[in-house]
Amino acid sequence: MKKLILLLMTVALFASCDKKTPKMLDPDATINIREAKQTRSAGQETPTWEWVVRNAIDMRFYNSDINNNVLTRGIGDHQRDFDNMAIKMFGTDIITQQGELSLDFIGASDVVFTAIGDDTCAYIPNATLREAEVKVIAAYNAGNYDEVYRLFDNAYRAVPTTGKAYRALKAEGKE
Repeated sequence: MKKLILLLMTVALFASCDKKTPKMLDPDATINIREAKQTRSAGQETPTWEWVVRNAIDMRFYNSDINNNVLTRGIGDHQRDFDNMAIKMFGTDIITQQGELSLDFIGASDVVFTAIGDDTCAYIPNATLREAEVKVIAAYNAGNYDEVYRLFDNAYRAVPTTGKAYRALKAEGKE
């Protein structure tokens, strides 16, 4: 009888191991924004990407689904990764505290970084944002969280520029 009970407990233990617990995204993940692999915007006064990482004070973006407001995220010293030359934004711009996808940043457009003096020093092209949006949502819906994290590390690329050059691109519809 003892052997039968032990056998049943063992079977129950192994059966419970087969059940997969739901996996959620980690809200502590970071979104690493690096320089786009293209040349900087034209102009002698265009900053280098290193200058942007050292001097950008915030990231601003627009999302028409969120009260038609410009949203601002400050950039602190702890978000500047000089080893990898990246600005690390918090995953909570894309992941809720419950580990679900949030569309605040994913659906954004006109993402710019500003420096002291409130001038644009870099931007993420809207085409880059749309491509990342499609890929992140598809990976999330497929439950492929490793791909979501890979995209957080690789999809968002910014172009150093000046406010004047960015306004000219925007006026031409080329941002």
